[in-house]
Amino acid sequence: MEKIYSLNLNINDSILSGMTGALDLVKYQTFNSGINSIINRTKIDGTDLSDALFPINDVDFFVSHNHKDKIIAEKLCQFLEKLGFTTFIDERVWGSCDAVLNDIDKKYCRMESNPNNFDSSKRNRSTSHVHAMLSSALFTQIVHSKYLLVLNLDNSINNNENLVKSLESPWIYEEIIFARNIIWHEQNLNEEFAHFEKEPIPIFYKIDTSNFAQLNNSKLIVLKQLIDKQTNKYEALKSL
Repeated sequence: MEKIYSLNLNINDSILSGMTGALDLVKYQTFNSGINSIINRTKIDGTDLSDALFPINDVDFFVSHNHKDKIIAEKLCQFLEKLGFTTFIDERVWGSCDAVLNDIDKKYCRMESNPNNFDSSKRNRSTSHVHAMLSSALFTQIVHSKYLLVLNLDNSINNNENLVKSLESPWIYEEIIFARNIIWHEQNLNEEFAHFEKEPIPIFYKIDTSNFAQLNNSKLIVLKQLIDKQTNKYEALKSL
């Protein structure tokens, strides 16, 4: 991990023109079949499940994004790949934690006295297992990524009454913190939690974006022009 970039894009920006934003549904059908075979065993092998859910690859860009920007994220990855970069977004490669968790809960977390209902303590434990797998995979994938590109961060940030930037998504927060730890080797980041009354769960995280390199549609156009002129893609990116 060398650098964190922040990029704001909307669906109509010129660099996304001609990019489909479509995912390979056939791949996911095959993928889900493999996950189900692990979950349906008498005992779940957590290592097998984690490896199947979250395969790790060496890439240039780890694209961190809000779920509502997933089509923009996919189109952005297609644009970067046309320039010769490799990319990662979780929807492409990783399975759905919520779907897997739901399958595990249906099989292992029902109340013995009333199988139509779930045992909350069992569900808490199953959630801890799956989220631990995801956190470990996020860290490992970021280690195997050259850059973290945070897409449309403003969509996930609120400013509180003291004008402190507060991030809603725990996953984007975690990805940024992991990347900072890797880049600057900080042992303690001293980040604090801020709590606000907002649905569904009022938990936010203070976030400092001052060290992010800023990208936009115009800079990506310049990046494409430089690479089209046979400039090394990494040198072109550093020049922006």
